[in-house]
Amino acid sequence: MADLDFAGLGLPTHLGLRIGIHAGPVFSTVDPVTKQPSFIGTHVTRTARVEPRTPPGEVYMTGSAAALLALEPLEDVTPEYVGQLQLAKGYDVRRTYVLRRQTRESRPHT
Repeated sequence: MADLDFAGLGLPTHLGLRIGIHAGPVFSTVDPVTKQPSFIGTHVTRTARVEPRTPPGEVYMTGSAAALLALEPLEDVTPEYVGQLQLAKGYDVRRTYVLRRQTRESRPHT
């Protein structure tokens, strides 16, 4: 996220964006207030507990999301182990990874 042009996107330059990623089964529903499609379940809640613990400018993911990424790797990013992270609101502790952009030099040669 460090290479995003916030000003060029019409956003404040001091924005401390952070993203939390988790993978697991969810249930689709319709929000009773907005009447819009939505998703519910333990894994939705867990994802919401990763994001507040993510440092600004970073993308953190749980071990389950990193495992899925290992099965279908992306060419320019790789997960790097951070450690066991206590999720927000004391939800639980999870193996956590930071998503790093690979440079041409750090990509494996095939």
